[in-house]
Amino acid sequence: MYSTDEGKGSNQNDREQIFEMINLYIEEVFGTKSEINYDEYLDIIVRKSSDLFFLPMVVLQKKLPCAENI
Repeated sequence: MYSTDEGKGSNQNDREQIFEMINLYIEEVFGTKSEINYDEYLDIIVRKSSDLFFLPMVVLQKKLPCAENI
């Protein structure tokens, strides 16, 4: 299930805490909205949390084969 050792040692309580933290973050950033437009996205990353921009960029940089510097 895991491609690395990451996550193999987590127990149910750890996963529940992480899930709760993610839910709180989503509620804080999005409120009750189920969709946002581009202007709302920009407002969120400028005023509330830049994580919506940086986290996908980090994942792409680490996981894409072409992201490695030679």
